[in-house]
Amino acid sequence: MKKLLVVLVLAGLAVVVYAKVFRSSPAEKTCAKIDDLCGGEKIEPAECRDGIADARKKFGDEPVDRAISCVADANSCMEAVGCIMGAGMRSMEQFQRGVERGLGK
Repeated sequence: MKKLLVVLVLAGLAVVVYAKVFRSSPAEKTCAKIDDLCGGEKIEPAECRDGIADARKKFGDEPVDRAISCVADANSCMEAVGCIMGAGMRSMEQFQRGVERGLGK
């Protein structure tokens, strides 16, 4: 009976790990990685996912995907923040091009 209980507990843990790790979206993985690296206040998953979705609407897929990929490889909080800032600065280049076109340069 104890062996059956142990097997059931292990199976339950396997399902949880599968659901958390393998089925989570890139946005959820990014939010969890930033939270792990930076510690401090817990990032609310829904708020973080919404922020990434909002960034996609405002800046497009390419800079957000670049930031997500970069954060996945980050080894420190500052590196993860740098990934996000770098992707944001790249978006500023698009802004600058628009301003220059608007000014007739």
